[in-house]
Amino acid sequence: EIAVVSFTNRATGNIRNALCKDEVIATTLSGQILTIHKILEYQPEFYQHPTEDRMTMRFIPARTAANPLGIRILIIEEASMLGLDLWMKLYDAILPGIVIVYVGDINQLPPVFGKSIMNYALAKLPVIELTHVYRTALDSGILVNAHRVLKGLPPVENKDTDIIVGKAGLITGQEQLSVAMGKAFNTWYAQGTYDPEQDIILSPWNKQPLGTNNLNNWVAQHLGEKRQAMVFEVLAGRRKLYLAVGDKVMV
Repeated sequence: EIAVVSFTNRATGNIRNALCKDEVIATTLSGQILTIHKILEYQPEFYQHPTEDRMTMRFIPARTAANPLGIRILIIEEASMLGLDLWMKLYDAILPGIVIVYVGDINQLPPVFGKSIMNYALAKLPVIELTHVYRTALDSGILVNAHRVLKGLPPVENKDTDIIVGKAGLITGQEQLSVAMGKAFNTWYAQGTYDPEQDIILSPWNKQPLGTNNLNNWVAQHLGEKRQAMVFEVLAGRRKLYLAVGDKVMV
């Protein structure tokens, strides 16, 4: 009568690995840890295309209000990733009086489309917040700064964090800052601080001057010059790319 569900297979695998360390839970619950699509028993349905003379296929849940789930306790892991569209299908398939526990992190990934059911759950239901971190060592400087940012405080320098302050006395726009970052990569590379084989650069967005696309251009330009690589201009649809011989291209 208990089911633990999540949006992704990866999350259900993590839940299974954590819970099934206990032998009693492993024998009683391992088969009840499923993705939401799997517990709703999604299956293909063929139907007439609305505008063309052919049959087409879609996936629909076999579990609905007409064929409800018999579970009495439903635990939703990574609830922040559950969008309202899929939630309504899950809600349609459960019985009245069911106990639902939403487990998630409001700072985690949102749904691929639409709003998260967790936002509504936080506003309507009793909330238990876990504040003590066990997974990471308590002396982690990254953990300290992560909690400072969550509290609205600026990060501080420590053994795991270096904060670089620009020379300008005023706040500059992304364009100027991206140029400064591009030149900084060269300096860090020369100092041995930045190793492109070992290090990774993170940005919260892809576009804009400080996005991953532009920062990758700076890194590629620098590394291409260092190895004196031949660079080609590649027209890919509406995009213009500059690729050097030896660059890693991922599709």
